Amino acid sequence: MEQLSQSISRDSADASSSTAAGGHVGSGEAMGRGLSTMLESIIKEFDSKANDAFNSQDQLSGSLDRLVQGKRTIVVHSTTRVEDLERQTDGVEATINSSTKGYGTTLGTYQLNRGILGNLRLRTASWLMNLIKLIQGIENTILPKPKLFY
Repeated sequence: MEQLSQSISRDSADASSSTAAGGHVGSGEAMGRGLSTMLESIIKEFDSKANDAFNSQDQLSGSLDRLVQGKRTIVVHSTTRVEDLERQTDGVEATINSSTKGYGTTLGTYQLNRGILGNLRLRTASWLMNLIKLIQGIENTILPKPKLFY
């Protein structure tokens, strides 16, 4: 850019000296038009590149805004899913706790009854003996287990 300004000042000095010395006014005008055309093309090119840079920065800004909004949406969605899973886990834990208490009560009652009924001599075909066998099967398969969720 500095070279261009030096060239322009040299050319204008040459033009003024040639006009003063030889009186060639037309050659100075031609040189001025040439310089004007050259500067005009340089300014247009600069404006075009500046406009392209502005558009590029605008696109970059829009892309960054979309990325930030996308991350916020993902975080909100993930948080909602985690909260839903926590609620479901709490529900399952409550169900397991109530079931465990129910089995504990049932088994306690069974053990009390087994002590009483164990002393009775019943036929193996009786319905009460079948009930006792069923309860014994339940006792062998379903025992109170430690808490699964804390």
